[in-house]
Amino acid sequence: MTAWNRSLPGLVLLGLVVSGCQASQNPEDPADSAGESPVSSEEVIEADESVEPINVFELLTPESQSARDCLGAALLGDASLGIEAEEIIRSGEGNLEDIYEAWSICVGIPAVFSDAGFASVTDLGFVIDYSTPGIIALPMDDPGFMRRPRGLEALADPSAILLGDSRVALYFSGDHSAPGRSTRWVSSEPVSAAPESLIFSPEADYTLETLTSWRNIIPTADGFVAFGQENMNEGLSRWESTDGLEFRNKTVLITPQQWRDSEEAEGRLVSTEAALHNLTPNSAVTSTDSFGFFAVFEGLREGFGLEGCPPECDRDGDGYESGEYVTIYRSPDGITWSPSATVGGASEGSVVEVAAGILALILPTGVTHFSTDGDTWSFGVSTGISHLDLMLDDGSWLGFGTQSASDGGIPAWSVNLDPSALDPRWLEPASFDSFAALAGR
Repeated sequence: MTAWNRSLPGLVLLGLVVSGCQASQNPEDPADSAGESPVSSEEVIEADESVEPINVFELLTPESQSARDCLGAALLGDASLGIEAEEIIRSGEGNLEDIYEAWSICVGIPAVFSDAGFASVTDLGFVIDYSTPGIIALPMDDPGFMRRPRGLEALADPSAILLGDSRVALYFSGDHSAPGRSTRWVSSEPVSAAPESLIFSPEADYTLETLTSWRNIIPTADGFVAFGQENMNEGLSRWESTDGLEFRNKTVLITPQQWRDSEEAEGRLVSTEAALHNLTPNSAVTSTDSFGFFAVFEGLREGFGLEGCPPECDRDGDGYESGEYVTIYRSPDGITWSPSATVGGASEGSVVEVAAGILALILPTGVTHFSTDGDTWSFGVSTGISHLDLMLDDGSWLGFGTQSASDGGIPAWSVNLDPSALDPRWLEPASFDSFAALAGR
């Protein structure tokens, strides 16, 4: 690249690739429970030879100041020239390879496609909010939030599973029947098909600590496993349970030092905050039938929670504020983990297997990336899907958000997917050559 300083340490935070996984689905209740075999990637689509080029430059617009600053540093060697860099990108007059590399590092894999029939999303509203009977959590804007007793967290971090009787069970922060307790909430009725509404009520307490962050509950052939962090200084842990309530046999999987060592070994810069406080980021852990387990670790923008930029937001001293990203780890068994890749553009996400052999990285921005191997990922598709958590008997999905935001409560969506509507271009790994083809170059 002409004006690209490849030694800028903050740029290694944002990569090109991510990985995928199946939502919290019981292996004993596979995706073809309705009596139909899941569609394989080979059966989904045939390539369309008549695809016309897309004006991708109209779609490349940074959504944050930090991304614009990064593009200024990447394309013009000066973070203060972000607006000028954006004009170069919009016009399509700059060096195409430079633009692609800069965008991939500063923003993430470009989102260049729009869904035309693959996903139908129905907003179910807040299924649990601060007025729901049985909720004693406090919203963050409540005057008493900072003085709340231990255990009265805000509503966030949902994990959803289907119980044996087809009721939906939710585990989430702010779920307590009393301060210091963790309480599982269940749907009032069994759910086997896309619902028009959902009503939840507290069922029974479970034994994970109330402050366990991003508790991810996954059904197994022997019961359930949970992933989360009781203490971010301790790292990502795993628990086992036969009934989804009593969790035992805690195992620490990734300590903060192991996290830091593996990130640096992959050439990624560990944030100053994580290094100073010896922290492991929160992660959304899921399981797939075809590709094992995946953990999507959050990556907040460099200046998150800070005022004054620069220099306060520029902790690594590269001249601009590094943006949001996620780091993906993979595991064959949920016990042994290794880093896979990173992607910019969102600070959190999760991955699911939307059809046999087809993975989707679901970002809360409504952008989806697809993969057929779990390592290489496609250009972004604007599907409107922000969460996919479990598949119902009729093939539809339920999603519950969000991980880090808790304003309002726990929102939910019903999502119907049509694998036959997958465009063959959505499954192609993102690369400069394919980007150039889309740009008509």
